[in-house]
Amino acid sequence: MRHRTIKSNAQRALIAAMLLFGPVAGPAMASTDAKPTMPAAYTGNLTFDILRNDTPVGSHSVTFAPDGDTVSVRTKSKIEIGFLFFTAYRFTYASESRWAGDRLVSLSARTDDDGTVTTVKATRDATGLRITGSGGDYAVTPPIYPTNHWHKGVIGSTKVLNTITGGIDAVRMVKKGRMKLDLPNGSLNAWHYAYTGDLRTEVWYDSLGRWVAMRFEARDGSTIRYVCKNCGQVPSLSTKQ
Repeated sequence: MRHRTIKSNAQRALIAAMLLFGPVAGPAMASTDAKPTMPAAYTGNLTFDILRNDTPVGSHSVTFAPDGDTVSVRTKSKIEIGFLFFTAYRFTYASESRWAGDRLVSLSARTDDDGTVTTVKATRDATGLRITGSGGDYAVTPPIYPTNHWHKGVIGSTKVLNTITGGIDAVRMVKKGRMKLDLPNGSLNAWHYAYTGDLRTEVWYDSLGRWVAMRFEARDGSTIRYVCKNCGQVPSLSTKQ
């Protein structure tokens, strides 16, 4: 859930991308008749290793829990960077959102960025989506996707809800092409996209539109990567995204 915020303050530049990630023990395969809606394409959990310059520094997980006509999605991130015998930096993030098909119904998120705590809430009402956070209290007209990255509906968006700051970030997603990723459970063909605008990060989605990887540059110049631990090769429904 981490993405780099270009025009924001130092806190946003550091944490905005934390949102916060086959047939193996991960997201189950969907029907080959048609592409499923999100989050129906996920029937298990996503787990990621977080690497800083290829050194493990944390973990990220996304859990999908069907509840009647809705699905609850829980996201958690934890990063600890040590120096000698001390923890030099600690970051934790937790959010829960509820979806009816591809429609965001509600969201709550809490971030602890090395002692600085922020909270964001979003609730759908008659005016649209009501947002409360450090960005203020306001309404935004759906559709808008939060910066949790797992929902491929964000592709083509020009604005996203930053679930750390509570603000609306202006973005453009550039399609970079299809490439082969080497993951812990095998190779995977994935579509590569790059955020530009207020956020700078790169994301990858498999042929079913499921999130499998992320990469961005941290404020200190290091490279942060999210690598899915339980994503595997799945049959491609289409080469078009």
